[in-house]
Amino acid sequence: MNRKEITSFLEELLVSSRFSGPGKYWAREVSIDYGTIYMKRVDFMQFIPAGAIHISDIEKGIFICYEIKSCREDVFSGNGLNFLGESITHD
Repeated sequence: MNRKEITSFLEELLVSSRFSGPGKYWAREVSIDYGTIYMKRVDFMQFIPAGAIHISDIEKGIFICYEIKSCREDVFSGNGLNFLGESITHD
């Protein structure tokens, strides 16, 4: 398998294992801080509400960011190593 095929396989695996089923909210290729100098893009983003009974459960939900890396060189390429799911710092 080449890198493109591995990336496609990993994306399909993520979608089928994490995002399938009722009540799953996710998007592919999400831009964050669009229109600013801090704009970043993540491969996938998932939203998990705190519950499904109260309206405030939406406000208490969490976002999870996913970056697909198919090989060691991809990890250290400098593309997509933004850790937006961990923290955002703007000076």
